[in-house]
Amino acid sequence: MNQINIYSPLLNNKIKYVFDFIFEPAEDYILIYHDDLKIFSGLSGLKINYSKDIIPGSITISPSGYFENEILIPNFTKEIEYVDNDFSFDLVAAIFYLLSRAEEYNPVQLDEHGRYTHTESILYKRDLLALPVVDIWCNTFYELVQQYTGVKILTKYTLHSTIDVDHIYAFKSKSKHISAASQLKDIVTLNTKRLQDRKLDRDPFDTYDYLTELHRRKQIPLMFFFLTSERGEYDRSLSPDHSDFIQLVQELSADHPIGLHPSYHSYLDYSKILSEKTKLTSIIEKQIESSRQHYLRLSIPDTYKHLIKCGITKDYSMGYSNQLGFRAGTSRSFYWYDIQSDQQTDLQVFPFQIMDVTLRRLSNNDRNIALQMSEKVIVNIKAVNGTTRIIWHNSSFYDTEGWGDWDKTYEAILEYAMP
Repeated sequence: MNQINIYSPLLNNKIKYVFDFIFEPAEDYILIYHDDLKIFSGLSGLKINYSKDIIPGSITISPSGYFENEILIPNFTKEIEYVDNDFSFDLVAAIFYLLSRAEEYNPVQLDEHGRYTHTESILYKRDLLALPVVDIWCNTFYELVQQYTGVKILTKYTLHSTIDVDHIYAFKSKSKHISAASQLKDIVTLNTKRLQDRKLDRDPFDTYDYLTELHRRKQIPLMFFFLTSERGEYDRSLSPDHSDFIQLVQELSADHPIGLHPSYHSYLDYSKILSEKTKLTSIIEKQIESSRQHYLRLSIPDTYKHLIKCGITKDYSMGYSNQLGFRAGTSRSFYWYDIQSDQQTDLQVFPFQIMDVTLRRLSNNDRNIALQMSEKVIVNIKAVNGTTRIIWHNSSFYDTEGWGDWDKTYEAILEYAMP
């Protein structure tokens, strides 16, 4: 096993966390950390110097002082350059700030659902939200490492699509009370098309066979997240005790990974997440390790602490509901760093960049524009050999609710995003 030696006189958990992330793709290499300048100076091989010291034979990143005064906002730009044996900004501080979501710990203006908004983020304010800047910086760093040492660090582009199941069915299996109230609403609003759709042989939200066959044919991994709560104002799926709910989830779990879609009010309530996770686990008789928050209600650090406490080890909520792009500046998965406890956690975060309802809203329901917007994001991900992650809903193909021909858009996005 080859060594990558890293020196910092201020060596701490945060600095190790960033270098662990940077070098995660490096196979057959182990990171060795040093805080003794004399020992480090005498080493050979790949050496990274994160200090103000001049150390011959090493790649230098000059610290900005961020880790000594974390109220600072790190300086960074889209591109990073290495000139006169130093980088144009503190790469380590910039990556930590974005991955840890340090900016989300501060009081900000939240939206109507209590969510952190993209307009509050430093990436939006610096017009960098559409770019995987962390991946761009890392790739530049990898090129420098290869130039200095011959060590190649290779990354591979991948595609992953996920389906959120907020409503298993539009009409099927609903109680008489709910069906009657829904029909009355359609009558009052003169929604004759929905009244007709109730007589269809297949429920409009029953797109599971279509989705599984499409992904099987294209050989693209597919994952389902199920809302597993009793009915509420924002949680309107079937009861998880309903036989049709149980049957569908069990059938899909036979061939596809299943994740939890914690309910609307769960993001600040550990007991709700645990109860829903326990219910879903009992249905599929498999451990639930993945989740994505309903409505993307994510409050850092509280929601992540609740997920960890509930035994969730993978979260797929890292993105914005009203904007495409890179909330944490990367398309790669990473482990969440808990700033309050000052340590890396076991919760792995899988960012997404593209979501159906966001595309429809931003494109004003123009499918051509939606496809063009998606392609721009995908091009940026492919350029860094990152991972394209997409959120779609089983309900986002229903013509009567404005999703006419969006199946074609979904298929076109998948085709464009193929490795």
